[in-house]
Amino acid sequence: MHLINQIFNKIFRVIFIPLSVFGPESALIAFSIVTGMLILILFKKTSNQNAIQYEKKHIWAHILELRLYQDNIIIILNAIGQILLHNLLYLKHVLRPLILLTPFMTIVLVQLYIYYEFNPVSIDDSFLIAVRVADNIKLQSVSLETPASVVVETPSVRQLDNKKIIWRLCAKQQGIWTLILRYQDQIVKKSINVESLEQPLSYGRFTGKPLKSLFYSAEPLLLKECFIREVYIDYPKQRLSILGMQTNWLVVFGVVSLVTVFALKGIMGVKL
Repeated sequence: MHLINQIFNKIFRVIFIPLSVFGPESALIAFSIVTGMLILILFKKTSNQNAIQYEKKHIWAHILELRLYQDNIIIILNAIGQILLHNLLYLKHVLRPLILLTPFMTIVLVQLYIYYEFNPVSIDDSFLIAVRVADNIKLQSVSLETPASVVVETPSVRQLDNKKIIWRLCAKQQGIWTLILRYQDQIVKKSINVESLEQPLSYGRFTGKPLKSLFYSAEPLLLKECFIREVYIDYPKQRLSILGMQTNWLVVFGVVSLVTVFALKGIMGVKL
């Protein structure tokens, strides 16, 4: 699964790194427009467009029937039944392409998450790294090793009740650096992104089933027998400025891609 993630990471890196020169907002808007167009193309290719148009015409015909024959209860009841029937048939034809679109949209959202959910650590700003270890591991036996570009500011804080260790660090140089967590002869590496756009940002590493790695794709999952259950860095949340308003990337992506879909569906000849 990690190999698949690496392939997708490289593909999206080719897309996002050149776009980043225009700023995160412009890059995300451009990507959202292209995604909306791809959704229309995929929907058209995987759906029965004639059947969708047929069911929509019958729904509107029976709605019109309700307005024309308001005094005839039999016609009204029949029209309501037909509207419900054709709505169900319409949903049947729409559901198949939506299911087929789900893997595509999942990959897109995961990649957007690792690029837009967090900001890299800033130089000279303090940040935390938190580690949760396995139940049989002694907290005092776990150590942290950092490169010269990352300074440990405080001794570790150990939380015995939930088997967690927290260090406060400070980055002194831009780049992608590696932190090493050590327990006896075992080590776990965790990357730290300091003011760099060279690769997607990895929030954390976790244990879990292979499918879970799809949602934490920047670094491989931890092995089940590893002494660490999870390790993550408290990167600051990224907020985008759109028309003077601060908002989340998911809102921007959702709004722009949906507007693109409905604005271009007629031009691209897609029946929704």
